[in-house]
Amino acid sequence: MVLTVRPPTPALLFDLGRWALQELIRESVPPENPEILRLLAGVSWRMTAALKPARKALLLDELRRCFGVNLRTAENIAREAHDATLQARLEVPLLPRVQDFSPYMRIFGELPEGCLLLHPTVVGVELMRAALSRRYPDLVVFGKRAFPEKGVGPLQGNAINRRSLQRMREEQEKLPIRWEEEATALATHLQAGRRVVAAFDDRAWSRFEPVSFLGRTALLSPEPWELARRLACPLVPATITRERDKSYRVGIGAPIAPDLGTYLRNDVEPFLRQHPGAVAMWLAECRRNATMDDHPFFLDYALDGRYRRWTDPERAIDRSTVIR
Repeated sequence: MVLTVRPPTPALLFDLGRWALQELIRESVPPENPEILRLLAGVSWRMTAALKPARKALLLDELRRCFGVNLRTAENIAREAHDATLQARLEVPLLPRVQDFSPYMRIFGELPEGCLLLHPTVVGVELMRAALSRRYPDLVVFGKRAFPEKGVGPLQGNAINRRSLQRMREEQEKLPIRWEEEATALATHLQAGRRVVAAFDDRAWSRFEPVSFLGRTALLSPEPWELARRLACPLVPATITRERDKSYRVGIGAPIAPDLGTYLRNDVEPFLRQHPGAVAMWLAECRRNATMDDHPFFLDYALDGRYRRWTDPERAIDRSTVIR
């Protein structure tokens, strides 16, 4: 029997190059000089479009469905989204060493004690969490960790990506962030006066309901709004914007009424329609993962009715199957 060695695929070479670049950045790039990373980020869209055409097509389709744009506009948005996403990924290894976040991000506004800060899942979330944790030592972040120990995800397909995931997880542990993965525990943190940060569209919430969002029907959780009403805690909206110089701006708003529909209409949808590239990669990721965890963001691409297990509080959900 003749043994043959399968040649590396272009995607594998892409993963190997990304891992080597992350290691180089972690060891050699000074954290106070992020301009180097911003120069590197622009290659992401061209490489993904060439090596992963199916992923490119899915991203463009999501943008056209959500924002009603033509193909050329969708490609421009996707290019910006890839640029920002690669920049954010390259910055993650540096975050534990950053003490002054002003070259990376400027934060406008303050968080009152015992508040629940809600934001959409957009590019720059990891940077915002790190910056807020330096400002507020009691910060609690709700959700599945960005680089969890278990689960299936886009970075766990081969040994290179598993090693990259392990290193990013090690860096994540160095940040002064208290993680909370159980929604039922958030009341305890809020009652103790801690500041809790959560994405309103996180898939880590335990219960969901169909809601009109961006002209489609989305599965979103009513839990943060119920929690704020029950505890009468301040519900504070936040947005993350990538500026022209490729730094980020976090805007912390005044407390709002604990009503999901009002929040979507007045805060989230206007922001995302103005900055569609900020959320593009998250929408595409949810659609890719929906084929594996039966947890679609939008119901128009649900494969069947299995998603209803997320809307029925009587059905137990195996959280280990959630890909986030």
